[in-house]
Amino acid sequence: MRKFVFDLYESDCCAECSKTFEDGELIMRRDNDGALFCNECAGKNEDLYSGYRADGNCAKLIFNGIYEQLEDGIYELERYGIATNVISSCDDKMSFFNYKKRISGSNYILEKRNGRALILFPEGGSVTKSDFADRIGMPVVFIAEFEMLTGCGRALAICDRSDKVIGVASCQDIKNARVGFRSMTPGTHILSEKDIEAERAKSPLRRSAERALRMLTPKAMFEYCTHRVQGQDAELKKAVYVIYKYLQDVAEGRLTHADSWMLTAPSGSGKTEFFRTIRDLFGMYHIAIPVIQIDLSQITETGYKGDNVSTIPEKILAMNPDTDGTAICFLDEADKKFVPSYGSHGVDINAAIQSNMLTLIEGTCLKVDVNDMERNFDSNKTMFILMGAFQNIRNEKHKSACKDHKYLPLGFGVDYDTGDDSSEAEDIFHEDITMQDIIDHGMIDELAGRMTQIINFHRLSDDDMRALIQCKVKEISDEMGITIELSAGAEEELLGISFGNFGVRRPMNIIKELSRTAVAEVFFDDGFDPCADKVVISSINSAMVEHSCSLSAGHNADR
Repeated sequence: MRKFVFDLYESDCCAECSKTFEDGELIMRRDNDGALFCNECAGKNEDLYSGYRADGNCAKLIFNGIYEQLEDGIYELERYGIATNVISSCDDKMSFFNYKKRISGSNYILEKRNGRALILFPEGGSVTKSDFADRIGMPVVFIAEFEMLTGCGRALAICDRSDKVIGVASCQDIKNARVGFRSMTPGTHILSEKDIEAERAKSPLRRSAERALRMLTPKAMFEYCTHRVQGQDAELKKAVYVIYKYLQDVAEGRLTHADSWMLTAPSGSGKTEFFRTIRDLFGMYHIAIPVIQIDLSQITETGYKGDNVSTIPEKILAMNPDTDGTAICFLDEADKKFVPSYGSHGVDINAAIQSNMLTLIEGTCLKVDVNDMERNFDSNKTMFILMGAFQNIRNEKHKSACKDHKYLPLGFGVDYDTGDDSSEAEDIFHEDITMQDIIDHGMIDELAGRMTQIINFHRLSDDDMRALIQCKVKEISDEMGITIELSAGAEEELLGISFGNFGVRRPMNIIKELSRTAVAEVFFDDGFDPCADKVVISSINSAMVEHSCSLSAGHNADR
């Protein structure tokens, strides 16, 4: 087991050359038997060593690796467990230091003189100022080992022209270093302690946003969203822009009052998938900003049984107790709260809930208890996105348009006539919802005034819905670990029910149910090989397993 400190009474000299260790000297302790060697002798073989620094009658652990002295006071430090292919042009890199020896990409250069030290990271081992301050992704040679080696409590960052940290130094005065400024890229400079403290003062949410934006371009974010949300490219541009801009504001520390906006979407057009897409994207890029969806239909007026508006900050803080209010909060089923709902005393309960929402969206500073700890929450920093299908408004528009014609019911489970009136009525049903439409149906003016814009997702075309269904089939196949195929007939049947109130969720449930039933039918008799067998869904009521050994010998599973 590797020791952090051991005494030198039993052995104070190199096991090979018998040289007595001097105070401050590097001592290499062989990992397999604990034998002690000077750095020069340890470098002659390929055993694994841990490095110590002689300090009086004891030795303190500094690093796990091998130092090889290149010239007086300058060492190459080989590290274990670090990738060796990060330097693309080793010869050019080494020419900076006037050494012909080829150094692998996992190695560092150390210069140590008179208690001062400088370590240069390998190319590809650089980190950002934010990561340096947050100790994220830092090379193993750092701070604790560095300070033990030099006895210096100050570790300053050496930055290149783009402010990437490419090494550390124990002090600012390194003009006489043989490695360092003289041979590095022009524009290299020291990141001052004041700058480091300024980076550390940034919130973890801000630093996570900065890191994400260095990798996540607007185009990449948009393409990811269009891959997940089908057929809404034009509207997605608006929605993704608002969220990307919010992320930029967080990263640059200029977020004072976040925009709140509305997203209307007919059933099955992708509003829930849009939330999941943003949530998953933030998770992929390790962005600490909470992305949460809250069902407003379950929110009640204060004093009634159930959650009220004041629980929304609690739910956000439950996702990340360290947020100061910075979050993206999707308020689903918001349209249900814009319809008047009167209690036993004649009070419009939904209007009261809207008033409470107004206080939150308008911006307020709260103290919220989370796990018996009081947290500050500033809702000015929260982006609220109010979502809904607004079915009642669509029905009213449809009725108004059809008052001179036979009424054509729309929605779940309805077959449209083939006449021109039906086509026109369907277009009216799915046309854009305006803010005035929502106000006319019960949204209070003050809350409407806090919405910066309204974005309308549209009914998917048949081709877009088919693509979405196939995408969901692949997702379900991956989730269940089996191969699922749809016949042309089954695809058309699923398409016919995908535009109802449940959207694509109902076809997904049918696919899952049929697939599980088909596999269960054969599992205990013929067995099921997920690598070779597959489930073929022939209709919304029937599926069968096709075995690889005999495709004709299938088993039907009916709903």
